[in-house]
Amino acid sequence: TSLRLPLPLLLHLIALAQLFTLCSDPFLLRANGAKFEAGVERRGKVSESWAKAKAETMRKTKTDAKHMAGNNTENRKRPHILLVVADDLGWNDVGYHQNQKSSANPHGYSTTNAAAGVLNTPTIDKLAGEGIKLESYYVQPLCSPSRSCLMTGRYPQHTGIGPDVIVVDWPYGVPAREVMLPERLKDLGYQTHMIGKWHLGMCDERYTPTFRGFDSFVGYLSGAQGYYDSAGDRNGTSDTLPKCLGPTRANRYSSTFFASEAKRVIETHAAKMHEDSTSPLFLYLAMQSVHNPYDVPPKDLVDVNKSFPEIVDPTRRVYAGMVKALDMAVDDVVSSLQKNGLWNDTLMIFTTDNGGIAVGNNYPLRGQKVTLWEGGIRGAAFVRGTDSSLAPLPKGATSNQLMHISDWVPTLMTAASGYHKGFEKRTYREDFEKWTQRDRKRFQDREALPLDGVDQWDALQSPESNGPREMIFHNVPPAGVSIINVGNESHPIYSTSTCLSHVDQRISSCHTFGATGGAIRIGDLKLLVTYNGSAPWEDSVPSMPQFPPGGRYPNGSEVFTPVTNDTIPQPFRGVYYLFNISADPTETTNIATERPESLRSMIDAYNAYATSRDTVMSLSFIYGFPDPRARENPAHGHEAQAKSCPGPFLESLYCAYDHEFDCYIVGEELLHVKDFRRIITGNADQCQERCQTVNKVAKGETNICSWWSFNNGTCSLISSSEWKVATNRNCSQPGPCTCQQRSLCAWGRDRFPGVEQGVSDTLRQFVAP
Repeated sequence: TSLRLPLPLLLHLIALAQLFTLCSDPFLLRANGAKFEAGVERRGKVSESWAKAKAETMRKTKTDAKHMAGNNTENRKRPHILLVVADDLGWNDVGYHQNQKSSANPHGYSTTNAAAGVLNTPTIDKLAGEGIKLESYYVQPLCSPSRSCLMTGRYPQHTGIGPDVIVVDWPYGVPAREVMLPERLKDLGYQTHMIGKWHLGMCDERYTPTFRGFDSFVGYLSGAQGYYDSAGDRNGTSDTLPKCLGPTRANRYSSTFFASEAKRVIETHAAKMHEDSTSPLFLYLAMQSVHNPYDVPPKDLVDVNKSFPEIVDPTRRVYAGMVKALDMAVDDVVSSLQKNGLWNDTLMIFTTDNGGIAVGNNYPLRGQKVTLWEGGIRGAAFVRGTDSSLAPLPKGATSNQLMHISDWVPTLMTAASGYHKGFEKRTYREDFEKWTQRDRKRFQDREALPLDGVDQWDALQSPESNGPREMIFHNVPPAGVSIINVGNESHPIYSTSTCLSHVDQRISSCHTFGATGGAIRIGDLKLLVTYNGSAPWEDSVPSMPQFPPGGRYPNGSEVFTPVTNDTIPQPFRGVYYLFNISADPTETTNIATERPESLRSMIDAYNAYATSRDTVMSLSFIYGFPDPRARENPAHGHEAQAKSCPGPFLESLYCAYDHEFDCYIVGEELLHVKDFRRIITGNADQCQERCQTVNKVAKGETNICSWWSFNNGTCSLISSSEWKVATNRNCSQPGPCTCQQRSLCAWGRDRFPGVEQGVSDTLRQFVAP
């Protein structure tokens, strides 16, 4: 049994625990001011930059392998790990959920019919039946945030990756300071390989998989492409930029192509095990299926018209074929593990990255991908333990324990290491003290990043018991960001108050997705915060319907008619929803007015998290704009291939690698130079001190230097050295100035008049890199 506390008391205790953590942990007090002094100066010739990047990565890799492993590299047999991620797979798109009792469908009502599509997933169903079906398992509502949680074990609010995706030409990725799952597993002696979709950043080669812990990578770095575009995929090994496979490569349907690459990795690893029988395999198979575009599988794989003639909607019919191709690919990979003698020792995880959308289906859950309704964030997933004694789990079980995709990092590390929190029990070699100060700081700062994931390994041993997780912060926009219209009333252009357009006017605006809505789960209760109707932000749409599968007949009637009528709930005060998800998984009844104390407690927890010192600004709110160098990537000089094979941006002015949360010194004189001037200040206090020094040196002038904070841990320095006095300013309030001419506006915590020419030379000694 577990102790159940009243919600207000639980929230109070949690707040005290967080306060104690902040007071006792110097790293959290530094918040995100910790910066890595290492990094390549991205100026000059690209070849020189890449040479330095490779040298830095080789140094880092050697340090990780030789100095950071500690006791965890002891010779012992560990389970192989197969981690399969399906893309945009809906709750109602796996066989074991269709027309079956589940956490979302406790009465076992019909959720589809033949005309709407009864999808065929025999392999997935069989494997789920041999393991544990995870029925209260949550992901993020979009690709990049979920994959970042999966790899880092940390919420988007702590990595900056989310709520938005990383668009192919945006200049950032998962921050360099984050430690990814394959890096941790390599400390345990794992061979780490990735196949499929990355979507975690690529403006710098060091954002890509083979620089983040994977020994090899075959796949695509962006978020989507055609299923027959394997010529646009990349292939590489450790410490090298994955190269484009090239237009001469025979384009194959991605599910078949990725499965064949997985079999190649498995066969190669099995051969190596003849030399080292203790060498474990970590295979991350991030399938393209079933993300759009809805490309018809080849007929020799799945003839969709013959296999699903009863499905009325032609696109849904294609989608059914894509789901079947996914299932067949999983079967091919599992069969290869069996054939090569690895399956008995393999721990398998299967998860979607978010809910389904369009012809994908989440019924009876409300909403879809992109949204924070259950249909967007409750994921189809299961885990299957080893058949051997290495990492066994109950078979044929169902778990309703609260679980989040970030939990896989600590859970897998426990399963792999053989003891709890094994990845935290590293010991340093004797030569640790001989490391350079930079190396020690880099390692210690990365290791100090606290995980948001919860170790679920013990709970999975008893799936009917209460699990260790009590809450999930699905999405909480950080305090301090606001949405502004940088266009006009007739042609609005929305941007964020934190966008680098305020630093460099060559940037027009930043993406605003995710800035207005959020959701948290505490126990049975879920708070959903939607926008107030002032702007249609997709992430926080109120009054969301359920989406039954199948579409309509030509006469307009529904292909599938649910047993129950959908009652669309309305928000409290136009903004808030409060649901008891355990009793009301389809989010039909808003209980905000019935339980005002619970609503207030949830709102307080939501706001406290938004203002926490370790809640960082979403990087899309800063860097969510197209980099003009995005198409200039290394693709063997072939322009057409470069466009179809996205990769690092050559000579990017904006790529944020290793500078994701840095401060910026800004002045009009910098608008005419090639690059930003970056100053690493560590925290807001240092930033303020630096400004005071500048102001003191500037011969009596005050407020020459100002600064602004993306979050409470870092800041921007803003110099006004060449800005003219503007008499029409209205800059007394926080946020961007309101001026007739934006170029005359300073922005920051302090507002100041323009100063005369001649001060810039004094300032420049402070802003020089």
